[in-house]
Amino acid sequence: MNAQFDIAQLKTSIENLVTTYPELAEDEILRADMFEAETNINNVLSTLVDKALDAATTQDAIALRQKDLAARKARYGKQEDALRGFMLSIMELADLKKATLPEATLSVSFQKPKLMVTDEALLTDDLKKTVTTVSPDMEKIKEAYEAFNVVPDGVMLTNGKNILRVLNK
Repeated sequence: MNAQFDIAQLKTSIENLVTTYPELAEDEILRADMFEAETNINNVLSTLVDKALDAATTQDAIALRQKDLAARKARYGKQEDALRGFMLSIMELADLKKATLPEATLSVSFQKPKLMVTDEALLTDDLKKTVTTVSPDMEKIKEAYEAFNVVPDGVMLTNGKNILRVLNK
């Protein structure tokens, strides 16, 4: 059944009935009975209900699948982090800065310490930015740190660390 065709046909049938029998406007029960007897309103509505339920079921299935895929993605992310950490520890243990392999080139470099806000309330207004809410402006905090070599109140400097870069050939 083509619901689009049935809807157009249904609309025409309803308009004809209302025009032919104006008393239908006053009696809801008679109107419902006439539309059911003289049109395919119930078939069209049933088809639309089925399609709406199918759409809702498909949405639920997709949401569940997305949740499962997100969990799987997170697991693989943790696995990648663990493997990279293991490669880094091996290279640090061997005191290697670079390893050229057929699959990739691994290099160990030092990542500079990063500024990390520990207490937003201690930041002065000039170190914050306002969008819809007030939040730390990390660019201004970094500029202030670099200009005066002093970590502002409410901010701490993390330790630098070695990171592993993997360049696929």
